[in-house]
Amino acid sequence: MKNTPRILDKSNPRNEGRKGIDMNLEWKSERSTTIKAKIAGIEISVHTYIGCGDALFVSCFPLNIRQQDLCTTDYEKAKAEALRIISDALIPYVSMYGEVTELLTSPAQGVKNK
Repeated sequence: MKNTPRILDKSNPRNEGRKGIDMNLEWKSERSTTIKAKIAGIEISVHTYIGCGDALFVSCFPLNIRQQDLCTTDYEKAKAEALRIISDALIPYVSMYGEVTELLTSPAQGVKNK
């Protein structure tokens, strides 16, 4: 769909000037074991989970992602995997946005202008 926003890493020079959702986020440390970022107002949390040692998980409650195992203890790898998971979860919403935008901006079928 032509109106569907893309999910981009705007730190990549190939994406300069393109429209889309920037996946190059600023992560902030909230506690020693939790980092958070926001994308389009949606909070993403990479964190440990009690009883699971140093394993890292991602949670994003608005997208119904809760303590999904990132299969790593490395925060840089965890951030990349969390963004992949969030990106995959956003695709249906981005597609729906494009469809709704297209419907709202196209002329109504069968309606005559007076």
